[in-house]
Amino acid sequence: MVLRGQMDEHYREYGRQHVEILLKERQQILQPDGSTLGCHQGEVYALAISIHSNRLFSGSEDFTIKVWDLTKLSYIRALHGHDGSVTSLVICEDNQYLYSGSYDNTIKVWDTKAYICLTTLKYHNDGISCLLFDNVNNALYAGSQDHLISVWKSDKCLGVCDGHSDTVTCLTISHELKRLYSASNYGIFYYCCSRSIMHQVF
Repeated sequence: MVLRGQMDEHYREYGRQHVEILLKERQQILQPDGSTLGCHQGEVYALAISIHSNRLFSGSEDFTIKVWDLTKLSYIRALHGHDGSVTSLVICEDNQYLYSGSYDNTIKVWDTKAYICLTTLKYHNDGISCLLFDNVNNALYAGSQDHLISVWKSDKCLGVCDGHSDTVTCLTISHELKRLYSASNYGIFYYCCSRSIMHQVF
């Protein structure tokens, strides 16, 4: 499926599973500047779904996060607060938090019911490129353009993983092996959680 609704009436395809939203004429309300209500004013970089509330969140280079109702296939509202492109989104379903990473070097934590920003996490000296939430350990991992990976619990940074020589582009975790895997343009690494050592795989 393809998510649609940008100014050119479509979103680009992202990920293995895509969500289709077709904005009907009654949902396309023109603003004074001629733009369409609900449409991002730039490329969409990230998607996240809240299963319990049946909401879709989209992050864009226009600095905003848009909220969509997947039942009614309609636009709900925009979340403002970032000063750079929103590059990544992850949801912690247990606590109903949405985490957003941005090129403004910050991570914001949102209440997915009240649609308010609860706090802003700051550590990196460059943009956030990817996020991963570990539901087993209740931890958040953030990859950055500063080549580092930060580890968070609640609003506390527990430490960083280094070893990359370029932007950290993606993250995944193996609980069986107790390893965090990360990738950049120059290789794939894993971080051994028990020994706190970064190893290059490829």
